[in-house]
Amino acid sequence: MCERWVYDPYFQFFTGEEFFQHGFPQERSDLSHWRKRLADRRELLLAESLRVAHASGALAEPRP
Repeated sequence: MCERWVYDPYFQFFTGEEFFQHGFPQERSDLSHWRKRLADRRELLLAESLRVAHASGALAEPRP
């Protein structure tokens, strides 16, 4: 993902950048550190994200 982000202006735009960046905005190892810090809370974070999406109407009810 990091390599694609550096070379693909469309990918940068999709992820919120306003101008093309020639380098990744943070150290690649930062992503690993965040993943390790969130390891035990990942399910809680996903559940809360889904709850907010459902409450805001961004997530539809599943069809039976």
